[in-house]
Amino acid sequence: MLEPHGFKVNVFPHNHDVGAEVLNGNIGKSEFKYKLGNILSGRNPAAKESALSLMCVAEKYE
Repeated sequence: MLEPHGFKVNVFPHNHDVGAEVLNGNIGKSEFKYKLGNILSGRNPAAKESALSLMCVAEKYE
């Protein structure tokens, strides 16, 4: 939604135990209950797609 209006958007998937490291691609470790839920759902719990949260950073380009 922002890109057509001149923004560059970066999405950083992560789990809740990391801070600024998420900007370097570190998704952190999820708790066992979330890993189990991913496994039972047929997803790889270590994949970025299985992270619990998303942080979006949008920068306006002129």
